Amino acid sequence: MNLLGRPLDQTAFTTVYQAEGAPAGPAVATTFAIPIASLLLPRATNWNAGVDHQLFPKVFVAAKYLRRRGTDGFVFVNPLAPDAPPSLLPVPGGASGGNFELTNLRRDDYDSAQISVHQTFSGQFEWSAAYSYASAISNALVIPILPNRSRC
Repeated sequence: MNLLGRPLDQTAFTTVYQAEGAPAGPAVATTFAIPIASLLLPRATNWNAGVDHQLFPKVFVAAKYLRRRGTDGFVFVNPLAPDAPPSLLPVPGGASGGNFELTNLRRDDYDSAQISVHQTFSGQFEWSAAYSYASAISNALVIPILPNRSRC
């Protein structure tokens, strides 16, 4: 909801200062807007597969794979700079602001694989080992928003 509420938030003005403390130029505004044209709902396609196999008595092996492909994700882009990569926000501390519009240009790819081995001894002792690999790729910059902290 933070993404959709951004146009209703305050307007940020950025002023860049020279080394001696004088402003390098006028303050530049950064605004966000949701276009009148309808947006598509973001979509994701998930595929997963898993295999569990008993190798020996009380020795089990499991392998799992997950693939997720997200399309039409929400992202703010600057229509005045169409060649710029999409991002959720302008670069922090950037010298220029912009008028950012919400679009469906975000694409996300995620893949993960896991393999594990499990063995039971005497019905009460166990050991297990697992290895996981994951890869995530997006064409839009993800900027985490830290929670507000208050002093007590």
